[in-house]
Amino acid sequence: MKVLLVAPLQSIATYGRIEWLLANSTNLTILNTSPSASINDYVNLSPSNLTITNLPHSLCYSSPQFNLPLPFSEFFRSLLLRFPQPLKILTYRFVRSLRLNEYDKIFFFYGPEALWFTYMFSLHAPEHKNFYTILNLLPSYVYVKPFRTFSLLRSNFTAEGLLHSMLFRLNTTYIVASELMQDYLYSLSPDPPPSPTYCILDTFSQHSWPSTSSTANLINSTSLSIIFLGAPQRWGGDIIDNIEQTILDLCSCGHRVTAGFKLKTAHPLFSSYPFFSNTEALDGTLSNFANKFDFALICYGYPYLSERFRSTIPTRFFASIAAGLPILLPRTHLPAVEALVLKHNLGYVYNSVSDLTLLDYSSYLDCRRSVKLFREAHCPSNQLFPSHHYS
Repeated sequence: MKVLLVAPLQSIATYGRIEWLLANSTNLTILNTSPSASINDYVNLSPSNLTITNLPHSLCYSSPQFNLPLPFSEFFRSLLLRFPQPLKILTYRFVRSLRLNEYDKIFFFYGPEALWFTYMFSLHAPEHKNFYTILNLLPSYVYVKPFRTFSLLRSNFTAEGLLHSMLFRLNTTYIVASELMQDYLYSLSPDPPPSPTYCILDTFSQHSWPSTSSTANLINSTSLSIIFLGAPQRWGGDIIDNIEQTILDLCSCGHRVTAGFKLKTAHPLFSSYPFFSNTEALDGTLSNFANKFDFALICYGYPYLSERFRSTIPTRFFASIAAGLPILLPRTHLPAVEALVLKHNLGYVYNSVSDLTLLDYSSYLDCRRSVKLFREAHCPSNQLFPSHHYS
């Protein structure tokens, strides 16, 4: 089976999807939508049945921070709604040059970007009947300094408006990150939904697991060692995640916390760890470092619960599971993650920091065992592969 994956190699979340597709296809071609990244950022990926090509720079928008593709720029709204004629000509020529009829399945990956490319390809290749759009997050209101508010999600054009106007007129099968996301899409769709939907978790492969698993120490519930595996300082992690207060609350109760950025307010129980590259995150180096901690903290510091955070399973969750760490999660921060943690006994969901004193060693060991079982069951080669074909 010949497969095309349209995805940004800049995101380490793409790695699990690549291995998943390699395990289920005889030939995989990747159309890289982030020109600043390359397959060299990935380890253990050089099979003979893998081909890489880059999206032309003329179809990309470069931001000074991340060299992000079009959907995350001011262009997204105008392109999606107005589709200027020059770009229409460029995309038509490019999409037709890909000879899509040679591929059995075409996958689009990574949230709003996947929606954009599904739209672009289905517009110019409507005859192709096997599009699969992988949504690991849904667009929603986001305002993060120093970046501007994404104009797509301002004024009269809301995230729900995008989903209503676009999702169910695309000729595609949806692969979503969580059951909450699946339910949300069904709540917006006609009855019955015109597009089938699969819920398939994104995961990290065995290569990213620690080479040796540390023995769980007898935890001291009044002084836990906690690591936060969110965005690093150089990617604006301290601003994007906005969890300084959550960390200070944990430290103030005697817990030791480390993260990939520095706090504005210093605390003796907080430390920052050095930057780990994509390669180090994927070859087990990060997991070997993180595995010695008691818990991995997963949260975002946004003051409201948007669909963007309600139904997503963030990459930091899979990085934590890959490291073999139980999850520590403030209640209501990420409901889809909370549902997974509670269903599979993957960690501890707390209402207040004082709840952590109730942890006991036996329950903690059960969590670590559950994490390893979950990790094994959801490695890319064991994941479901959709077999649906449109008639």
